[in-house]
Amino acid sequence: MTLEALLKGALLNSGNDACVAIAEGLGGSEENFVWLMNRKAWQLGCRHTQFRNPHGLPAPGHLTTAYDLALMARYGLKNHPFFRETVAKIRDHIPGPAGDRYLYNTNRLLECYRGADGVKTGTTQEAGECLVASATRNSRQLIAVVLGSQDRFEDTRRLLDYGFEGFYNVTIEAGSVLARVRVRLGEVPQVAVASSSTIGYTVPREEADTLVVKLFLAPEVKAPVEAGQVLGQVKIYHREREVAWAPLVALQGVKSLPWWVPFLGLTSGRGGI
Repeated sequence: MTLEALLKGALLNSGNDACVAIAEGLGGSEENFVWLMNRKAWQLGCRHTQFRNPHGLPAPGHLTTAYDLALMARYGLKNHPFFRETVAKIRDHIPGPAGDRYLYNTNRLLECYRGADGVKTGTTQEAGECLVASATRNSRQLIAVVLGSQDRFEDTRRLLDYGFEGFYNVTIEAGSVLARVRVRLGEVPQVAVASSSTIGYTVPREEADTLVVKLFLAPEVKAPVEAGQVLGQVKIYHREREVAWAPLVALQGVKSLPWWVPFLGLTSGRGGI
């Protein structure tokens, strides 16, 4: 089986056999792969996680926490498109010797919770019902983790509702136009600027009016301007304290006018030439 098919079997159908096959194929052995898992967990900041196997079945010393699981889920959702797309699927299929084999996601929130888009269920007698879940609404993604639950889907729904309803978020998306800067002696009179990265900050909803977004830009810039050139900054303040910032960059390049144009009294644009 391909690695893609094995990953789908592990993520959608909780296939422990798929996890073992992946570990042996990539690590050479389960033991080697578990060592890689523990190293990666430490790199992500998971200070209370210790893996003993690649599939999560009970083993002495095999443990993690809700916080560490949230860190792992955030990393996967942010950095790996295949992971993000797969855990959001309700069903999928993989090829088999007798034809396609259909897989069904065990995360019921995908079918009944608005915005649900992941991540993974897990159940053992020792750990109880567990769920790492995510949901996205209005470009805001939340991750909730429940362990040892009697009703993991209801508990997770309540946590996500609390997050969406009880907190206010300001997000500046990378690439979204925030302002335009005048270009002196340029072939076009203005250039659009946008944040070079996505930034945001979240506060309790009653503190919404304490968040302020400010742009710091020069009134004009002299041509030529390069696409991606830093022209200023965008900053988010909470109670007058800077909590997030990103460079503001030009979304396109602007060439200088020919040297002789200013002598004709034309300082910007092509009109009239």
